[in-house]
Amino acid sequence: MNFLNPWGLLYAGFIGVIIFFYMLKPKHSQIVVSSTYLWDRTLKDIEANRPWQKLRSNILMILQIVIASLFVLSIMRPYVQASSTHGDIVVVVDSSGSMQAEDVSPTRFERAKEDISKLIDGMLPGQRMAIVSMGSSGQIITEATEDRAILQKLIRDMEPENGGGGEDEALSIASAISSSLEDAQIIIYSDTQFNIDGDNYHSIVINGDGENIAVLSLTYSMQDGQIVALSKIKSFGYDGVAKVECLADGKLADVREVELENGQVLDIYWRDIPSDTGIIEVNIDTDDDLLEDNRAYTVIKKDELYRALLVSEGNIFLEKALEQYPGLEVVRMESSTESLSGYDVYVLDGVELEVMPKDGHIMVLDPNVDTDIFRIHESGEFKPGKIEVLRSSLADELLAFTTLQDIYIAEAKLLSPLNWAETVLKSGDHPLLLAGETDDRKTVIFPFDIQRSDLPLKADFPILIQNILGWMIPGSGSHIEAFYAGEEAIVARKPTADRVDIIMPDGKEYTGGPLKDLGVYKVIQYTDGGEYVDYFATNFPTHTESDLKLRVWGYETDTRVPTENIMTREFWKYILWAVLTLLILEWWVYAYGY
Repeated sequence: MNFLNPWGLLYAGFIGVIIFFYMLKPKHSQIVVSSTYLWDRTLKDIEANRPWQKLRSNILMILQIVIASLFVLSIMRPYVQASSTHGDIVVVVDSSGSMQAEDVSPTRFERAKEDISKLIDGMLPGQRMAIVSMGSSGQIITEATEDRAILQKLIRDMEPENGGGGEDEALSIASAISSSLEDAQIIIYSDTQFNIDGDNYHSIVINGDGENIAVLSLTYSMQDGQIVALSKIKSFGYDGVAKVECLADGKLADVREVELENGQVLDIYWRDIPSDTGIIEVNIDTDDDLLEDNRAYTVIKKDELYRALLVSEGNIFLEKALEQYPGLEVVRMESSTESLSGYDVYVLDGVELEVMPKDGHIMVLDPNVDTDIFRIHESGEFKPGKIEVLRSSLADELLAFTTLQDIYIAEAKLLSPLNWAETVLKSGDHPLLLAGETDDRKTVIFPFDIQRSDLPLKADFPILIQNILGWMIPGSGSHIEAFYAGEEAIVARKPTADRVDIIMPDGKEYTGGPLKDLGVYKVIQYTDGGEYVDYFATNFPTHTESDLKLRVWGYETDTRVPTENIMTREFWKYILWAVLTLLILEWWVYAYGY
């Protein structure tokens, strides 16, 4: 047995104080009595000249000495060290959405905090602990420290998230921290069992295999001018009846009572929704073990028209491809040498325009003169040969569902290198399609005349133009109506917007990072023409967090490590219970004699 506070032994001096008082001769008052036969011992004490008396056997004194000894022992905090608690500790706390489940009292997350608090209390002198949160991402709560007060406060202040999926990042952070510590142990508190090769990894499973029912998804469609919503309700271990409500702009539109069995998915259609509704909400009113996924939102997107200006002397293929984009009005102009403004997208086909528009996205085809955003190389033109696709996230987006390696191009312009643009297609070392963003404008450049190629004759051409427009503008084909908690909000900015504000459901401004709050977010875009307001919904990630059954991360095993196996076991609480019991016994002896 060891002691966390050996200096508590100094309090043993109180035992000597108890003995001292029992050795001190008590003072007596003179009282007249009829006989001294029964007072012989008292008379001897009175007759003695010394203030001390011989220490006699006294059960009260013995009880008080035992009580004081046990109290000193509790202050010294005796413990038995578990075999795996040597060295420093890195605690990984699962803060994902499923940790809010109430199948473990009070919740899985609160139980994890309680266990970690006990682990902090049981830290050895000089032992350090670091804490990493594992939610939608990995986050360092604190670097390694031996200050228990700081660790306790940080654990108390931690809150669960609604997202998830940050396991790899959190474990990577924990591994990096442990590599700089002395013989560090990594302890993972989660409702998922983590099986990782390495003796210094310990998975503490907090999971009660709860019963849950969730709104799996909520979508809508327009049918004959009416809104029809579809909600998918799924049971994760739940058997019974549930009441499901549909609200339109916060007002009750319909109520259904449904019965589900474990694993069952129900499709519920909602038709009695007012045509002017902006936000649809579906709630499940039932007592399951996870409440956060009992609600889902969707935002009705109104048709919004965007305007594109096509400046070309005649390119029927390009014009038809542009007109296919939903919600885009195409205005055609044969030529222009003046500054252009007032459009969301400018498509400049063979135009000699030295100053590019400042208020919209730009697509340039067959450039003929230098401009303020690109310059034609003095070498002039080249004849493209084999075409190569450069792989990147932007290239994948622009070239999705297309095959362009076999197109024929008669000749193309040589452009000077552009630091803002990314090459998407090239022939040799020369780009044939460039894309990027400059001065908050998305720009695409085809450095060749598409009418002197077979590109417009291929089925890939209209798909390519749709991909480019979808990347440039937030048209009806690219509206995002909902995110999952834990994702980062990516809102398509209007080309003419000077500023974009996103307001969270609680009225605070969203400043970036993973979305945490569930509900409807408001988007305000400020332009010279006024404010444009839009909305998007953030829902609980039911596909990853709603199934409360035990999941295994890593290799399969049924072994669960109890918390007690990685904690120092202290006995001071039990000792204090013994002290209380002895105090009651002492009172009884004093009151009733012995």
